[in-house]
Amino acid sequence: MSQSKYRLFFAVELSYESKKQLLEIQQRIPNVVGSPVDGQNLHITLSFIGNVSEKNLQQIIEGIRPISVQPFTVSLHDLIYWPKPKVLAISLNDPELKLVQCKKQIEKYLTEIDFFQFDKREYTPHITLFRQVESAPKENCFFTHEIQVKQISLMSSKQTQSGFQYDLVEFIPMQAPSVKQQLLG
Repeated sequence: MSQSKYRLFFAVELSYESKKQLLEIQQRIPNVVGSPVDGQNLHITLSFIGNVSEKNLQQIIEGIRPISVQPFTVSLHDLIYWPKPKVLAISLNDPELKLVQCKKQIEKYLTEIDFFQFDKREYTPHITLFRQVESAPKENCFFTHEIQVKQISLMSSKQTQSGFQYDLVEFIPMQAPSVKQQLLG
C-alpha cells in the first residue's frame, strides 16, 4: 500500500481583483514568449516545502501557529526575470519586510517540528506571471496595485494534464504580536 504524498507550499492567496489586475498585466507585457500562469494559480509563495506524507501533513497542520504579524499591504513593483528557472515575475514592494517576517515565522514553526530544511537563498517576494520564458522583455514595466495580506495559506500542488492545480489545505491566521513578542522581537 503506497503512502499518500502531498506537494506543499505556504503562500498568500490573492483576491479576485488582484488576480484580474495581474491577468491584465500579463496581456500588456509586450513580446513575451512563454507560458502564462493561469489566473487561478497566481499567488505569492512564502515557503516551499515539497513532498510530504499524510502523517507529516498532520504534523504541519498541528504545529503551525498564527502568524504574529498584523495584516498589511504590499504593492506591485516591476518585472524581474530569472533565466535559470526561465521565470518572468512581478516583484513586490514590501518596505517593512512583512512577507519576510511571515516566511521566517512559518519556517521557525516547521523547524520546531524537526524534519524540514529550507532554501537558504535570499527571499525575493514576487508573483510568477510566466514560466518557460527564454529571455527578459526589452522594456521594464512599473505597476500600481496594492495587495492586502490578511492570512497565509498552506497549499497543495498537483500536476494535471492541463498544468498545475493548487488547492487550499489550511488557513493560517495573522494576528498582532503580543506586547511580549514586540519587546523580545
